[in-house]
Amino acid sequence: MKPFAKNFFFHALTWYFILFNTSFIYCPSLYGKFLNVIHEYVCSLIILLGPLYGYYRANLLLIIATVAGWLITGRCFITVMTNKTCNHDESTPFENCSFHTKRILAIFTGNDKFLLDHHLSETVDYILLFFVVSYNLYMIWLSGKMFV
Repeated sequence: MKPFAKNFFFHALTWYFILFNTSFIYCPSLYGKFLNVIHEYVCSLIILLGPLYGYYRANLLLIIATVAGWLITGRCFITVMTNKTCNHDESTPFENCSFHTKRILAIFTGNDKFLLDHHLSETVDYILLFFVVSYNLYMIWLSGKMFV
């Protein structure tokens, strides 16, 4: 895929999630909207930096830093900041790709637990990250430069 097509896909997907994010739409603060945009771009990088652009090691480091932040603080600090800035309830989830995956699972299974149960919701996040990490590790292994 040519660089223009990669960049177009990346930005189009990210802006799709931004423009359909109710937190972004109903946020009265310009700073809150800015945080939403930054958050969506970080989420897109977490998923696409390795698979789309081939930066497999950087993608792994970004995922490790993100998961470490979740484990240390108990929640994504950007989500917490966005909810405070936008005057949303602190339990308001961030509507990224992972959120929409959980929404689709809830629709197909007829079970809202994917969205409402915190433990199950986290499990879906970690499963999605597991697939991205596995892909990145596989591509690093294929390159023959596992420890370089």
